[in-house]
Amino acid sequence: QLMSVISGYIRGIEREVNYFLSPINRIFVTGLLIIYVAVQIIKRNRTMRDSVILEKGVKVEKYLSLFQLRRKVDIFINDKIASPVTYGIIHPKIVLQSYIFEDEELLKYVLIHELTHIKKFDMVLSHFKNMIMCINWYNPFILGAAKYIEDDIEMLCDKLVIKKVGDTGEHRKEYCMAMLKLTERNENSRFVSKLHPTKER
Repeated sequence: QLMSVISGYIRGIEREVNYFLSPINRIFVTGLLIIYVAVQIIKRNRTMRDSVILEKGVKVEKYLSLFQLRRKVDIFINDKIASPVTYGIIHPKIVLQSYIFEDEELLKYVLIHELTHIKKFDMVLSHFKNMIMCINWYNPFILGAAKYIEDDIEMLCDKLVIKKVGDTGEHRKEYCMAMLKLTERNENSRFVSKLHPTKER
């Protein structure tokens, strides 16, 4: 109720000063959206520039077949970035590190995690969330809620991964250990689709 009241006051203030701020706000929001799109393009190009496409073998194909995606998914290797990352909506690309292929269990859970994001079109939701943040830059509650939305997306993905492999205590333990390996290796890395467990996860 308190958040609703404060949000109401914020909307009231916005209406009162709308005559003065509306033209400026449109310019500001447009600028934020342009910067956001430019940053995403730059990040993607930097990642893909040093990535080498992987010829899918039996190990990779068996996990891709679990999802029966109509979209073509390409797997790349790039050891210059710290953590797995997924780009693209129509033609998704998963970028992994070579050390992941040395651990069969780690490869299994990382691929299923990223493919779950692709299956659920989480990239669309993530971009939509970030654009809403740009448009509502003045509302601290929306900016704060964005973090919880991101955490919820990741936690739902975790649950779907476990459901895909079979919800048993052993699989839960294996999945947690796989995420822990990535977290220990790259504690501070942040990418589009990341495997960085919060305490709740």
